[in-house]
Amino acid sequence: MHKNVLILFFIILLSNGLFAQDWNEIYYLEGEAQFLVEEKQYDKAIDIYRRMIREVPEHSFAKYKIGLLYLLTDDQKNMAIEYLEEASQDIALDFDEKSLREIRTPVDVLLYLGEAYQIANRIDEAIVVYNNFKSLIKPDNEDYSIVLHRLKTCENAKQAMKNPSRVSKTNVGAPINNDDSNFGAVISGDGNTIIYTSYTRNYLDNYYSVKEKGVWTTPKRISEKISSKYYLKTASLSYDGSQLYLVTDDPDKNDVFVCFKEGKEWQGAEKLPKTINGKKSNETHASVSKDGKTLYFTSDRDGGLGGVDIYKSTLDAKGSWGEAENLGTAINTEFDEATPFVTMDDKCLFFSSVGHNSIGGFDIFYIDLVNKSTVVNLGYPANTPGDNLFFVPDNSISSGYISEYDSTSLGKNDIYYISILPKIYFAGNIKNSFNGEEITDSDFDVSLIESKTKNVIKSLNSNNGQFQFEINPGMYSVVINNENYNSFTSQINIPQDYSNDTYTFEALVEPLQTEQEELVAEVVEAPIVEPEIVEQVVSQPEKIEVVEESSKEEIKEIPVKDEIPAPIVEEKTPGKEIVKYVPKTTTSSGLKTYSVQLMALKNPVEVDYFKNVDHVILAKYPDDYYRYTVGNTSSYSEAQKLLLKIHEIGYKDAFIRVNESDFVASKSNSKYTIQIMALIIPVTPEYFKELSSVEVIKGSDDYFRYTIGSYNSYEEAKQELSNIKSLGYNQAFIKKNN
Repeated sequence: MHKNVLILFFIILLSNGLFAQDWNEIYYLEGEAQFLVEEKQYDKAIDIYRRMIREVPEHSFAKYKIGLLYLLTDDQKNMAIEYLEEASQDIALDFDEKSLREIRTPVDVLLYLGEAYQIANRIDEAIVVYNNFKSLIKPDNEDYSIVLHRLKTCENAKQAMKNPSRVSKTNVGAPINNDDSNFGAVISGDGNTIIYTSYTRNYLDNYYSVKEKGVWTTPKRISEKISSKYYLKTASLSYDGSQLYLVTDDPDKNDVFVCFKEGKEWQGAEKLPKTINGKKSNETHASVSKDGKTLYFTSDRDGGLGGVDIYKSTLDAKGSWGEAENLGTAINTEFDEATPFVTMDDKCLFFSSVGHNSIGGFDIFYIDLVNKSTVVNLGYPANTPGDNLFFVPDNSISSGYISEYDSTSLGKNDIYYISILPKIYFAGNIKNSFNGEEITDSDFDVSLIESKTKNVIKSLNSNNGQFQFEINPGMYSVVINNENYNSFTSQINIPQDYSNDTYTFEALVEPLQTEQEELVAEVVEAPIVEPEIVEQVVSQPEKIEVVEESSKEEIKEIPVKDEIPAPIVEEKTPGKEIVKYVPKTTTSSGLKTYSVQLMALKNPVEVDYFKNVDHVILAKYPDDYYRYTVGNTSSYSEAQKLLLKIHEIGYKDAFIRVNESDFVASKSNSKYTIQIMALIIPVTPEYFKELSSVEVIKGSDDYFRYTIGSYNSYEEAKQELSNIKSLGYNQAFIKKNN
């Protein structure tokens, strides 16, 4: 509901909602509250009604009034919900607005509660409340069409929030903004003069400031020079900054005034003629074109399309304003329109409206006056489910000044400069890293992963070496896969203030080598093992010591480093010093992968211990813990799905582990490994006393395979194979990773 209409309605309620036992006290408090509402001192009026509720706690009508007052504030609208919710519990369909003893609540409390929910972005709750209200009134009720429109705006809001615009918003800051409510900023064509209005202890004051060396000077109060008779609010400023249009602040009668600047001083404001200001109508806003010959203004005069409409008037040859012309159904609706501003090139008209495809309250729209196109909603979040008014465009249709309250405000409403940034199209090309040529004859799966949430937000298949996403600023991982190329991953960061409409990206993917290596056939043979050693290794421990690890700690991102071959010397044991060989491990690109860790043990068990989980990988880490993991994927969402299955099986402490710098990640990103042996009867990795970082996995054929190292090329693996064989593992061979 329009704020002035709401105030009028509220004042009527004040005069009819008397209650309490001490009637003299109640009459006094009601009169004081009414005065405070008219002065827009809503906080003090709320305090009065709280005093009344302390006297009569069951007084729902007083709670209803507090809710309405909170909706009128700049910075406390969400506070309305609590009071309106309580008041809605005592609705009276036979509410008697004329009774001095009525303490129940009128049914339209639901209309205001729905509005409060909308403003708080609680859209689904607003829909429920609006439908309840609709069911309690008849179709011929004047609020019936309003609630139908509100339901429509809720659906509009839900759709708009799914496709938000990119908005850059900057608080103009001090000295313009302060702890008062500052609004109605109007700017000269060169951007160097600003005049605005503030609610102060004087009620309304007008301020004037100019830019000097790019900085706003301390604002000067010019209210008394403009008018000592009327409270006037800024409406618009001429292109050259010499004419200031204002409107009166009066719930009963509003008119348009103009004042002129002579030299450095502003002169007294003059009321515009009756072609603009009707005798019985309210004119609530006016803005002038660049050449000063066309005035766009709002009026509720007879003959309009409904509520407040937008009109225009042009100067005749004698310099007088001509008859008003309604701008018609392309702009005006059965609901209220407000605060029209024409762009500096006179091509587009910005205005606010409750109608059209508003997402709640007044939304900001614009229309091309030259091509007579349809109106365009400025979009979410420039528009919100609350009221969005008085958008003053500067030299383009995508930026301007507006007044609103948010967490960065210095007081209540502050003046902001906002820009509607173009949507960003992330345009990529896939090229062969060997020759730099675009790959146009292969299918690539392309995924865009949000770095913070690890969610895949965009994915597609590219068959021509090109791809494109529509995205917002942020940090992402680009993942590209094809069976004939190494997996590709790259991090990108698009800053919030990125102003271009396209972000270009080049992915250089590496083809898999086509050489045909002669791999040694796998020989499955149990090793000759000292009985006492085997018995010691394969026996089940009396108690499994499960080490609870923090998933947060495990998922730290650690830079990938190439391991350098170096002997690891264990503690000396009687009679023999054992030196472990650490194989050289190479990785392709440091690509993160994800596994699900089941547990970590100081005293290991065989992977066969996990009877209900296939393909468990056992590996001993440098901290001397044996970690048991399952799965290995570059897709975090796939890892999440696997984790859910593992939890369902019963491993409630399992978590997703990021493999980034260890041999698990290295192996998943490389092409080759070295298999030491395959056994039906398993041993732990500790059996391989001369080797470090041995990994074991049980295959679908029930064999336990023991592997070590990870290599990008066959030649690298071949060099390491000779070192492994020199330690006595003559049956070791090079194995290609899946």
